[in-house]
Amino acid sequence: VGVVGGSEDYADAPIFASMAAYRTGAHLVHVFCVKEAAIPIKSFSPDLIVHPLLNSKNFSNDISKLLHTLVIGSGVGRDEYILSNIKQLIDILRKQDKPIPIVIDVNGLFLIAEKPYLINNYENCILTPNMVEFEHSY
Repeated sequence: VGVVGGSEDYADAPIFASMAAYRTGAHLVHVFCVKEAAIPIKSFSPDLIVHPLLNSKNFSNDISKLLHTLVIGSGVGRDEYILSNIKQLIDILRKQDKPIPIVIDVNGLFLIAEKPYLINNYENCILTPNMVEFEHSY
């Protein structure tokens, strides 16, 4: 399982998603975050495999081959560069022979509300908006 999330201000959100993945049977959980969030996330649990790549140029290419499923958006914030990296990642996943399941939450939903074409016809995509996020999407 991969969790794309975690910014300097919101390092806790990907921790909750990651620990939920472990508790429901995931063997390995990779957390892809910004450099500033890596230490707080790694400090929470030695079981988490933390990659501070979310704001790197090669982010999308580096992670797409590691995963069987992906959670996007927990604590990413709204930084344009990071959201652009997430957009590129979704584009790469769509082009795979068998696109992996993705769950999009929080600010990942903000990206989808702005660019809904990213998930058009993506069969294995689950959106998890709360009421405010749902209203923003319309």
